[in-house]
Amino acid sequence: MACQDAATTGCPYPGRLSDAMAEAIGADGCCIALDGFDASGLALICAQDQKASLRASLTLLARTLLETRDAASFIEPEATVRASGTTFRLFGLRHDPGVNAPMAAASFAFDSARDLARVRKRVLELMPILQVSLQMLATSVMRDGNLSVLERECGSLRRALGTDAVTGLLNTHCFREAGRRRTLESGTRQALLLLDVLHGKRLDMLFGQAFTETYLAELAAALAATLPDAALIGRTGGGEFAVLVPLQGRPGSGALAAIMERCTLGLRNGADRIGRPDLGTALIGACHQSLQTPGLPDLMAKARAALRAARAEEAPGLVFAPAMAARYGAGEIDALFQDAVRCDRVMPWFQPLVDLQDGRCRGFEVLARWTAEDGAVLTPRDFAEVFSDHRIAEDLTARMLDVGLARFHGWCRRAGPAARGARLAVNMTAFDLSNPDLVACLGKRLTAAGLGWQTISLEVTETVILGDGRGLIFDTLQALRRLGAEVAMDDFGTGHGGFQHLRDWPVDRLKIDRDFVRGLENSRHDRAIVEAILNIARRSGIGVVIEGIETAAQLRALHAPGPLPPGTLGQGWLFDAALPPDAMLTAPLRYDIDPQQPVGAESEPA
Repeated sequence: MACQDAATTGCPYPGRLSDAMAEAIGADGCCIALDGFDASGLALICAQDQKASLRASLTLLARTLLETRDAASFIEPEATVRASGTTFRLFGLRHDPGVNAPMAAASFAFDSARDLARVRKRVLELMPILQVSLQMLATSVMRDGNLSVLERECGSLRRALGTDAVTGLLNTHCFREAGRRRTLESGTRQALLLLDVLHGKRLDMLFGQAFTETYLAELAAALAATLPDAALIGRTGGGEFAVLVPLQGRPGSGALAAIMERCTLGLRNGADRIGRPDLGTALIGACHQSLQTPGLPDLMAKARAALRAARAEEAPGLVFAPAMAARYGAGEIDALFQDAVRCDRVMPWFQPLVDLQDGRCRGFEVLARWTAEDGAVLTPRDFAEVFSDHRIAEDLTARMLDVGLARFHGWCRRAGPAARGARLAVNMTAFDLSNPDLVACLGKRLTAAGLGWQTISLEVTETVILGDGRGLIFDTLQALRRLGAEVAMDDFGTGHGGFQHLRDWPVDRLKIDRDFVRGLENSRHDRAIVEAILNIARRSGIGVVIEGIETAAQLRALHAPGPLPPGTLGQGWLFDAALPPDAMLTAPLRYDIDPQQPVGAESEPA
C-alpha cells in the first residue's frame, strides 16, 4: 500500500492516524494525497481503482468535505472513503463504551460523478457525526500518548529507586530481591562474592566525596566490563560490592578462584583509569550454592563469614569453609545493626489494619525497617540473623514500642472518636516473653505514652510458644490478657500443633498467613483452608486478621463464601503498604472495602 509520508502533512501524530486508516482500508486499497489540505490536518482518500475518472470523483468528494467543515470544530480532521465496487464508506470514530475503537460512522452509495450532488447533501448531513467522531479520535490518541509518557516515567522511576545513585548498580534492597529470585528460580548454581574495597567506609574522610564517588563509579564500571553478562552486581555498602554469578560446570573452589581473580583484575583496571593504582584492591569472601546453602540469605551469611576470615587472616580472598561459621559468624551485621539503632536508622513503620465490614482503620501493625547507608530500606528478612542475639532482639522490641506507642498516641488524638477500639500490634520474640519484667516494663511504656492496655495487641508465632508448655511464656501471656492486652497468634497454620495451641493457649485473635491468601484465586486447597479457619474463628468467638490482601480479586474471594466473622481485619497492599512514622499520622481513617469497586481511601471517617 502506498501512503503519503505523514511528515509532510503536518499531522501532529505522525503514523498513528494513517496506520489506523490503513488497517481499516485493507491490503488492497491505496492512499492518495489530495491538494488543498492545510497543515492543520490530514486527510487520505483510498481507492481500489486508480483510474483518472475515479480519482477525480474522489477529489471532488474530498473538497466537498473541506468546503463544509468548520475548521474551529476540527481537532484532528480525517476523511477516509473506502472503495468497494460501487459503495464507498466514510470512516470516523463513533463512541461505543463496549468497543471504544474506530468504527464506520456512515455509508452511502456512489455510482458516478452524476451522483455527486446527492453525495454532497448526504455528506453535509453526516458532518456533525464526523466532527464529533474525529474529536473523540484525537482525544483518544492524545490520551494514549500521555499514558505512554507516564508509563515511561514510571519505568524510569522504578529503575531509579532500585539503582545506587553513585555507581548505577543495584542498591542493597534490589540486589537482595533480584538475587533471592535468581537463587530460587534459576536452574544454574550461583556463586556469591562480597568485595570490600580498600579503605571502604573511610574513603570519604580520606579523599573527599567527589573523588570517592568518581572512584566507586569507575570500579563499578570496571567490574561490569570484566565479569560475564549474566553477573548480577550491586553496591551493598559504602565500599562494598556484591556479585552473584552463574557457575559453569561443576562448582568448586577452583571455579570461584577464577571469578575472584576476574574481580581483582576489574578493580585494578578501574583504579588505573583514574591514576590511583594503589587503591584498586579489595578483600573478597565467596560462597557457592549447595544443598546446605540453597538461598540468598544463606549465601550472604557464608560469604560474609569468608570475608571476615579474609580480613582476620590478611588474605586477599577466601572461599567459605565450614570451620569459618563458628569463628566468623554474624557479629559484624550485629554491630552494624546496633549502630543503625543508635543513629535512628532502625524505625517502626506502620501498616493499617482495616475492618473488612465497614472499612474503618482499626489500628496498625508495627514493622521494623532498617534504612541502610545507601538509602535502601531493609525488611526483617534482610537482617533476620540479628534476632539470634537476645540483647539485640530485646533492644529492637524496646525501640519499636517506644517510638510506636508515641506515634500511635498521636494518631489516636487526630482520629478522635474514630480511634475507639483501635490497637497497635507489636511482634514479640521468645526473648521478650521470657523476660520476667516484661509486664511491668510494658505497663510503664504505655503509661508514658498516655495509652491503656486495651490499645496494645501482642503478636506471637507458633514457634515462640512451641515447647513452652504452661511455663513462663504462658503465664506472661495470661497476665497480659488479664490487664486488657490482646494476644494474636501470627502465621496461624504454618507451624506445628496450631490447633492444640489454639485450644490450650490464651489467644484472642488468629492471623491467617499471606501464603494462603496469595492462592485464593487459583487454589481450591487455599480457599478451603481459609474458609476452615474463618469457620473456627466464628464458632469459637476468636477474632481474625487476614494478611497479604493485595488484589480486589482476593478480597472478593474472601467475601464469596458468605459474611466474614464480626470484627475481621485485613491488611495488605490493596489498602496501604507499611507507612513511615510521619506518613502514619495522616493515614486514612476509613477505606473503601467494597469488593466490587476499586479500593480507595477517605481522609475522614464517614
